[in-house]
Amino acid sequence: AAAARHGMVRAPNSLDVAKASLNTILGRDVSTPFETAPVSFTPLDLTYDFNDLLKTAYVQRPDWRRIELTKRIAAGSLWMAKADLLPMFALSGSYGRNASSYPTFNSDTYNWNITAGGSWKLGIPSVARMEEAASNSDYISQQEIQLKNAIAMDVKKAHLDFETAKELIKSSQVGVDSARENLKVATLRYNAGVGTNLDVIDAQTSLTKAELDLTQAKFALELARAKIAKATGKDDLREIFGRVKYLDLEGGFLGFTAGNGDKYNLLGSKADELKKVVGQSEKRISIFGYPRPDAVTIQMWGTPFVVVNYRWE
Repeated sequence: AAAARHGMVRAPNSLDVAKASLNTILGRDVSTPFETAPVSFTPLDLTYDFNDLLKTAYVQRPDWRRIELTKRIAAGSLWMAKADLLPMFALSGSYGRNASSYPTFNSDTYNWNITAGGSWKLGIPSVARMEEAASNSDYISQQEIQLKNAIAMDVKKAHLDFETAKELIKSSQVGVDSARENLKVATLRYNAGVGTNLDVIDAQTSLTKAELDLTQAKFALELARAKIAKATGKDDLREIFGRVKYLDLEGGFLGFTAGNGDKYNLLGSKADELKKVVGQSEKRISIFGYPRPDAVTIQMWGTPFVVVNYRWE
């Protein structure tokens, strides 16, 4: 009981510290008030495929996009440095005609002019620039490999944490069900005069602890889902089951109707791939990706949804 009272005393303080930390992250005064929204827990039937997550990370992660841009810049610099060592040639030409006509004299003159030139830079500075550009390109390639492995590790760990959290919830739910049953039995025994009030109190305490474990497991799942968003660079990844059909409206597009009736307009290279195999008849499919409500399309149908991967059902 004493430990529980201590926890009740510490809980409001921990909440205030958490709010102050969030205000600091948002660049606001630590005392700025705000209200927390009710928590909507992630359903246990939500699943992520590791390969799908990894594909998303290699498209959405800012650090990966930055290294890819840096790599292209380095490749262009190397090409320019190599080109600086090649000979340069120039060829120009001109053509002219001068015609004069008089009563007693006619003149018609043609002239051609061709000029050729060339240059070849030879010297240590040009070679040094090429070697520097080549070394920089190799260095960036090594950075790309290291970052690629680091991203894969981040995604793998986040995915394993997510799956572990789901199993913890299932295990905690079993504990809650068992504790409730024990409390029911203890209460019946007490009412029948064959049990003590201490048995009922112990059963109530066990149930409270089991419910606390379940709540902590649910929050662990939310934290794991946030880690997946951080690892992939996208915070609204989801897998949806439903039916897809090619709709020959407003230029043609793929319309997806989820099991709950929500409608999505499928976008992205994977959606273009689907167009080649999907006809006018509906087909059962599961799609993995993220909604893009801010995307501009000419079709006034459903929510735009970028498809990362899909599976036929």
